[in-house]
Amino acid sequence: MLLLQFLENKVAVELTRSEFVDAQELTDSKSIQSMCQVYAAVSFLCKGDAESSSQALELVGPAYRTMDTFVGVREKTCIVFVYGLLLMRQHNPQEARNRLASGLRIAHQQLGNIQLVSQYLTILGTLALQLHDAGQAREILKSSLTLAKTLYDIPTQMWILSVFTELYREVEEKGNEMENAEYEKKKEDDLRRRLNEAHSHAFHQELVCL
Repeated sequence: MLLLQFLENKVAVELTRSEFVDAQELTDSKSIQSMCQVYAAVSFLCKGDAESSSQALELVGPAYRTMDTFVGVREKTCIVFVYGLLLMRQHNPQEARNRLASGLRIAHQQLGNIQLVSQYLTILGTLALQLHDAGQAREILKSSLTLAKTLYDIPTQMWILSVFTELYREVEEKGNEMENAEYEKKKEDDLRRRLNEAHSHAFHQELVCL
């Protein structure tokens, strides 16, 4: 999510895309080339227009079709995640849900990455809401929020809470919507405080500049 938020800056999008395109030409590793294509596709996705989505598909499609031949589990979960996001952008929520469900199984059973599981669940909860399955969306998002809290992953918590706001609005639970929005605001303030605190330390400034 932080990567996606960063790439919303148009200049950053163009620079990041070109860097990954250039990087894939500097290696003979099929796995690294594949991941460079996927990361370049993310930058296209962040531009948001139809042409960029088509360009993203041209990059992600080959990586998705051949990922079983040369990439590891970690890379595979990343490819499936980005491919699922692309399907969402192309307004194909049912197919996106099928792909992301397979990625969730890999992330949980083979990789054991709880943070990634939480993010997969959040996307799947969003898709359930788009498909007007509010009951399933609620249960999925509850599980995702529990994991994000366990990991102290505030950005993902904020993402989940924003989806909960949409859910409560759709099912017309005004009280829950207002309470959730207030909680989301507290999390936003907490994140801002932590970022300001990090920026105040010279050590963190050095890390950012590396």
